[in-house]
Amino acid sequence: MEYQFLYFIKNIVLIKQKKEKKMKKIKVFLFLILAVATYPQELIFMEAPNNIKPFSIVESENINGLNSDIINKIIKPKDYKINENRVKTDYDISLLKESDNIEMGYNNSKDVFQTSSVILSKNNTKIKEVKEIFNKKIGVIAESKSDRVLANELQFYDKYTNSDIAFESLLSDKVEFLIVEKSIAKYYLKNRIINSALYINKDNIYKTGLCFKVKKENINLFNYLNKNIEILKKTEEYKEIYKENFVIKSDIITKIIMISILAVLIIVLIILQIKYKIIKKVSELKSIDMNGTIFLRTVKNVGEFNKKEEFAEKLKNIQISYPKFGVELENGGDSIKILISTDKKVYIHENMLDTFVNDLKEAFLILPEEIFIIQANIKGRVKSLVTENKFTIANNKNIIGLIKQ
Repeated sequence: MEYQFLYFIKNIVLIKQKKEKKMKKIKVFLFLILAVATYPQELIFMEAPNNIKPFSIVESENINGLNSDIINKIIKPKDYKINENRVKTDYDISLLKESDNIEMGYNNSKDVFQTSSVILSKNNTKIKEVKEIFNKKIGVIAESKSDRVLANELQFYDKYTNSDIAFESLLSDKVEFLIVEKSIAKYYLKNRIINSALYINKDNIYKTGLCFKVKKENINLFNYLNKNIEILKKTEEYKEIYKENFVIKSDIITKIIMISILAVLIIVLIILQIKYKIIKKVSELKSIDMNGTIFLRTVKNVGEFNKKEEFAEKLKNIQISYPKFGVELENGGDSIKILISTDKKVYIHENMLDTFVNDLKEAFLILPEEIFIIQANIKGRVKSLVTENKFTIANNKNIIGLIKQ
């Protein structure tokens, strides 16, 4: 009995030891899985040629590497380890201008920033259309890989190596105008102390977004980027980054001027509203489109009609009183045709059409039915901000009336 008891105790101890060893193995296995899962994944980041400010570090005239301060706000170091690759081989992610052609096998993320180009020169002359300077000597700072000249007038400068030369060419009159992406222009105008010598002739041309391109099969990375881009855009920090890299002094001045003009207009509108109730008057205006004729024909000798001058005077007054309605008279011996035709954009007050029809009615009531036959057929429509009503001006014998639909 004692032996059996000892054997039983020994078995329990052995089983317990085996369980403990098994649990240790499981814990080690789980620890390894957790360590692998939390270790930052490596990303092959294609650094050239699409390295774009403010994602890049600029030293002297060259762009040297990624700006980790900004990149890390979107691609967190705890999640991904970036491996910059300066040779275009197989890569996971790169920077991209939305206007660039995307490679097959890649998707565009949401825009991180919106940018555009500006036209700079030594003359403070505003340009409405880019085509205005097509016959001038133009320099373009672009991702051209190498400098080249097109038609002896258009000079391309490599953005990555010759931006300094491009600005020197502008200052020394080798080119008359320089087209450059706004973040590069901002960098030079701010850091090279040349802003007093140059002017922005046209702003916000060739607008495009700055985004990432990601391998299509990496859906998790794609969603991860879009989520973090949206989060960054809602922060005050993002506004500061945007202002630092994309807002040139003239932008601020333009905004101040526009806001000032708007404020003055609002004040003037308030004064007019108080004094003349201008908003109410404007809201009462309606556009009218009306065309047709009133045909007047005699069936008896008009010698018996002694109110010719009174009728003619009333028609003349209608012509003078309603110039917008285009009233014209055509005499045809024993008949008169009254033509009415408005321009497409004619605005009237609400009761003007009723007054016009009443004046026609008074004029034609002078005409005796036994001497004159009247045929009126005028159609049109009146439109306000919220309604549109059709109408017809017709007659019943010598009575002119308005039929609203």
